[in-house]
Amino acid sequence: MEKKLSSSIEVLCKGFPAEFATYLTYCRNLRFDEKPDYAYLRNLLKDLFVRSGFELDYVYDWNIVAEEKKKSEKDKITTDNPSNLATNQSNLRKEDDKKATN
Repeated sequence: MEKKLSSSIEVLCKGFPAEFATYLTYCRNLRFDEKPDYAYLRNLLKDLFVRSGFELDYVYDWNIVAEEKKKSEKDKITTDNPSNLATNQSNLRKEDDKKATN
């Protein structure tokens, strides 16, 4: 905890957009009983998101990682037991069909 408090915001945010330092500075300066201006903080990061050229596609890094892990596990099952290849492919198609209908 001491290390976190003694680290300067500039050091913590080195190499990142200035909005991160602004965000942390704002938060550190809040008094215990003070309510944060959530709209200000949200807009700070939302504006950075837009200026950086990102698009709100609702595809998040953790979803991509989970899908890659799932695919890797499916591939492993198929390669570990080639006699089940047709069954595994059929099951994968069924799962993909379920996703497409949802």
